[in-house]
Amino acid sequence: MINLRRLMGLPRLPLRIYMLILALFLVFAYIVAGPIHEFFTKLRSSLGLFYEPRDFEREELLKNIERERP
Repeated sequence: MINLRRLMGLPRLPLRIYMLILALFLVFAYIVAGPIHEFFTKLRSSLGLFYEPRDFEREELLKNIERERP
């Protein structure tokens, strides 16, 4: 482990600290990919910033796709 730290240029910290940092990064990644992404998606849709097809348009599109399949 010491050689890996030297190779990567990491400071000499106990293994527990590295595990804590990894856990914090994983929690941060979960928050960014989950609740925050969902919040901004809902915010964009409520402001009308992107086009979302209506139900009847979806049904027509699915019917056209099924017709085009051999």
